[in-house]
Amino acid sequence: MIQLDPKNWVTSTQAAEILSTNSGHPVADAYVRQLARYGFIEVWALSSHVKLYNRADTEAYIVSTTRGRKKPAQPIPA
Repeated sequence: MIQLDPKNWVTSTQAAEILSTNSGHPVADAYVRQLARYGFIEVWALSSHVKLYNRADTEAYIVSTTRGRKKPAQPIPA
């Protein structure tokens, strides 16, 4: 059985608080679960109803304030 350090894992509420602080605006815990579903944050499922989220992934992610598709980067004029 693999032993994982519990200090490296947070609940969705704790992850939302970290993301809110890092991003400078409120982030819902439901958005944390969505980020995990899309593979941006590693998730550790303890059961079908209890999941923990990787603290390092959470601290590294910044939630943008813009919605939808991002505009492509403009080429630098020559």
